[in-house]
Amino acid sequence: MSKSIFLIKILFLLSFSLLSFSFTINMDSLTGKNNNNNYNKNNNNNNLIINLRDTYRVSVLDQNVITSGRVERNYKTDCMRFDWSGVNIEFNVTGGQVVIELYDDQNEYNIFLNGTLNSIISTQNTINFYQIIGNNMFFGQTNVLITKRTEASFGISSLCAIYIDIGQNLIPTRPFSNRKLEFFGDSLTCGYGNEGIPPCSFSAQTENNYQTYGPMLARAFNASYSIEAWSGKGVVRNYGAPTQTSPDPMPIYFNRTLANDPNSIWNFSSWVPDAVVINLGTNDFTTQPNPSQQLFQDGYTNMLEQIRGAYGKSILIYAVCGPAINDPCCMYIQQVVKQQSSMGYRVVYIDMQNILTNNDYGCDGHPNVQGQQKMSNAAYPVIANTIVWSN
Repeated sequence: MSKSIFLIKILFLLSFSLLSFSFTINMDSLTGKNNNNNYNKNNNNNNLIINLRDTYRVSVLDQNVITSGRVERNYKTDCMRFDWSGVNIEFNVTGGQVVIELYDDQNEYNIFLNGTLNSIISTQNTINFYQIIGNNMFFGQTNVLITKRTEASFGISSLCAIYIDIGQNLIPTRPFSNRKLEFFGDSLTCGYGNEGIPPCSFSAQTENNYQTYGPMLARAFNASYSIEAWSGKGVVRNYGAPTQTSPDPMPIYFNRTLANDPNSIWNFSSWVPDAVVINLGTNDFTTQPNPSQQLFQDGYTNMLEQIRGAYGKSILIYAVCGPAINDPCCMYIQQVVKQQSSMGYRVVYIDMQNILTNNDYGCDGHPNVQGQQKMSNAAYPVIANTIVWSN
């Protein structure tokens, strides 16, 4: 009998040791290691050992976790999925460490603590737990804002849990602004290469949607925002297509919650913007063969009708052209805007042609952060003079 009790004790101790070990995650390769000297990341989370034994799990669907941008909430899996650029996830914690459980292997995220960029997460398929706040970083109430730097082409992300210290709690945070702006575009809207120093090629590490004209404008207007954008997409023809039209231009993605899942249909009544800002057309005309004027203008008009079908005929739409394209694309867009305006629709043209100089470029001829700020500056007065905020 005593031998059986001894064996049971040994098995119990071994099981406890294995359980403890399973909650210790080696974070040697977490966030920000980049050998490209032309690009620098803010990172302080390398070589961390995460211990979850003194934490407890909080659902990401908790009422104190708020989001902006298109997010799919799954109450069966207790996870949220997303892939569009610029998705924001925000919560307040009373103190202690914070770890998130995130399934992703290519996307990158900004981590803001109390309004200051603290670190950048570079996801890997071998890591599912990422420390947001370490034990020795903050001890009081902290606001956590996670923003998705990268675009939908890097795949779908699944955020499944937040772990916080026992004795700490998530508490309500300030809600996102009732002012709402939606941005629909291509690489210029994604932030393709905006943090690269030329000469450089595009990578996830050089893209930061937070530092693009859309979020810049939203912050200037104290507005929340949603972004649907994909590099290389056009109105009727994508970059490099061998024909005048493509089977999958940007408008086919407009109704999707997840760009990579055609079955995920967005509920437009859940978030109605005060205005939609479109910057599309560059890829239609950057390479040959260009679409004809009729093809392009018909496609652009159909896109405007698609947006009005989602939000109603009175929705305000801004049609941007530039800074990476000129005529005939911009002339064609201006003609559509003029025609639409004559029909009583609220469509306003924003001209961004020729606003960039040699110092305003990042990777592959795309605007850097300074160039993105110039785009925001060009759009701001037009929007300020024409928008009527619902709140």
